[in-house]
Amino acid sequence: GGAGEIDLNSSFTQSGGSYSAGSGDVNITTTLNLSGTAAFTSTTSGTITIGTDLNVTGGSYTGGGDIIDINDDISQSGGTIDFGAGNADVAGDVTMTGTASFTANSSGTFALTGTCTQIGGTTSFNGSTGDMDAAANMTVTDGTFTAPSGNLNFAGATFTINAAAVGNFSDNSGTIIFDRNSNSSSTFSLGADITLNNLTINMASGNGGRDNVTISGADVIIDGALQMTDGELLRNSTEELEIRGTMDASGGVFDGGTAVLHVTNGGVRTISFTEGTTTIPPLRVNDANATVEFPDEDGETFTIEGDIDLDVGVLTARRSDFDVQGAYTQDGGTFNGGTDDF
Repeated sequence: GGAGEIDLNSSFTQSGGSYSAGSGDVNITTTLNLSGTAAFTSTTSGTITIGTDLNVTGGSYTGGGDIIDINDDISQSGGTIDFGAGNADVAGDVTMTGTASFTANSSGTFALTGTCTQIGGTTSFNGSTGDMDAAANMTVTDGTFTAPSGNLNFAGATFTINAAAVGNFSDNSGTIIFDRNSNSSSTFSLGADITLNNLTINMASGNGGRDNVTISGADVIIDGALQMTDGELLRNSTEELEIRGTMDASGGVFDGGTAVLHVTNGGVRTISFTEGTTTIPPLRVNDANATVEFPDEDGETFTIEGDIDLDVGVLTARRSDFDVQGAYTQDGGTFNGGTDDF
């Protein structure tokens, strides 16, 4: 194809050979079907619009610097999909089975309205170097899953990663953000302990506790930063968040929760909370390399919704009042009192 617009008033089916769309817009009224050894290269700078589904059983789909607009589902059981460098908008579901290999866009945002389901040990999802907005449930039963190195914004009800998939999960040095804003809660369902780089909880304030993120099934290990902006962090049973890096609760509207924040197994660091008026979940400090500082906000109250356990490390109160709603237990370490109430 050249620089002009291509309009196909029905489906597009390719099982072999190569097709290059050029640099203009491409409009396919119904489905794009790729199989066999088909090599389909999308427009390099325009917009490709697929009226209904993208079906890939073999061959390859390669995006350029284009905008990809798919008005229904992606079904992939084989072959490769690589969205390239442009934005991508999928209005339906993405389902990967068989030997599907899917690579999201390397810049811009992959916006997915429907669900994302990955089934099969030989499937592969690569979030690449852009961002991803997932508006509905994500399920990874097995296979290889690499998160985007930018942000993965999750607004669905349940993000499930089974035990078989946890072993092949890569955080890709990115950030997972729970940001459901529909007055509803989310669950992070895990088959085994998982390691993340950064985790942000930024749920819109709900009514009757409907702004929760529940950790269910296993622990979450955070090597980078835990940012608690809005919402609550709950656990289903005994799950913890293992803080190997840093954490904070900014914005003054976080509501605490029941999932224990366990500071352990990290390098030398100071964890400083910056917001004086907020609530965090129960806290355990068990790391000789860690100093945890409560806010330096005179006259404001910092609340711990549950217990504080100090095993090893340093806990410093500074100037904020702080309200411990559970028990305070110290088996070791150092506690430095501040100038306000405890």
